[in-house]
Amino acid sequence: MRTIDSVEGEADRRRLLDLARVFDHLPTGFCVFDAELRYVYVNGALAALSGLPPEDHIGRTFHEMLPRVAQSVETELRQVLTTGKFFAGGVVEAETSAASGVKQAFQHSAAAVWGEDNEIIGLSCLVHDVTSQRRTRDALQQSEESLELSLDAAPIGTWSWDLIDDTHFWDSRMLSMSGHSAEEYTGVMSDDFMASLHPDDVAKVEEAVRRSLEDGAEYNIDYRI
Repeated sequence: MRTIDSVEGEADRRRLLDLARVFDHLPTGFCVFDAELRYVYVNGALAALSGLPPEDHIGRTFHEMLPRVAQSVETELRQVLTTGKFFAGGVVEAETSAASGVKQAFQHSAAAVWGEDNEIIGLSCLVHDVTSQRRTRDALQQSEESLELSLDAAPIGTWSWDLIDDTHFWDSRMLSMSGHSAEEYTGVMSDDFMASLHPDDVAKVEEAVRRSLEDGAEYNIDYRI
């Protein structure tokens, strides 16, 4: 860990670095900026994410390290410097030396660091690699979109039922198949589904529901509406 001379005053320098030492072995990326957004400290976890050793960050600005995403992130960081309000949840995608040619997603949060004279002297930032979560989310979204397209192409409706309050949800296909209009749909299972059944099939459906709920049997039944 190295210091730089850009931090105004020995007391401010000590305050920033005393804060930083707590995070030497934190498994999450952590860094400290001075009021000009120059790196004062970078822990090992953040160095691993960037692909550069800590000393290569010190004294350089965020813009110098990640110019392609600097504008949006710097706006957030400078807002914290101005207001002193904590910022959380920002996500950017960027290429780093750790994975050249591959965009990774990083989530960051920032908090102001206050000096002894009650003025903001810098920022502390936590950085998480959320690439895998983003990929999982994108894959799930794509899967849901594919399912929606498949359902649109076939006469299949989907529904869910809350057993606690007897409410349910029907998608537009299920609503159309049931013969109910949107105005008639109440969202109550007994009013919508059970009332839509052919009278001769009510007992059969009720028994299938009971066996599924009480015995764990598969609910797979033909009925008329």
